[in-house]
Amino acid sequence: MKSKKIVLTIMGLFVFLSMSSFAQEAKQKRLFLSAEAGYMFPKDEGSYGSNLFGRVGFVYVIIPEVFDLYLRAGVAPTIKGDPWKTIFQAHFGFTMHYGPGWLGFGTGYNSESQEGRDKFFLHANIGYDIFSTNSSTVSIFSEVLHPMRYRIGEGKGFSRFHKLLFGFKFLF
Repeated sequence: MKSKKIVLTIMGLFVFLSMSSFAQEAKQKRLFLSAEAGYMFPKDEGSYGSNLFGRVGFVYVIIPEVFDLYLRAGVAPTIKGDPWKTIFQAHFGFTMHYGPGWLGFGTGYNSESQEGRDKFFLHANIGYDIFSTNSSTVSIFSEVLHPMRYRIGEGKGFSRFHKLLFGFKFLF
């Protein structure tokens, strides 16, 4: 009889502590606004362009400190001029966190950087959280975009058409 009371007490304590930690987890902020800025190097037919970029969007935390979903859009005005153009961007993807570091992947749309070029992209990014709290995060990141219509290995792939980005991300 005494052992049943002890077992029930331990189980009750375990359930109470589990529910308590779950409630604290649920109180964490799940939806963040995102602002990104940096420098973009679009490569098209062997030459690099030069663009600044700025994007805003949303980040939704699916599993805290592990897995996020993001949606962002912005503009990258050209610095170099003709034949390069200002680029509009809209991206959707996921981020996996490994401590202060993170990896992201997804797909998106970029308007033409030169006439008749690269519209839909696959992208991958890697970043590091410089500063992070429950309500805001500042990160530095690098991103690469590869057009979907050009396949690597066919002479039209990554070496001729891609975009490299380096920048800062602020979640608030």
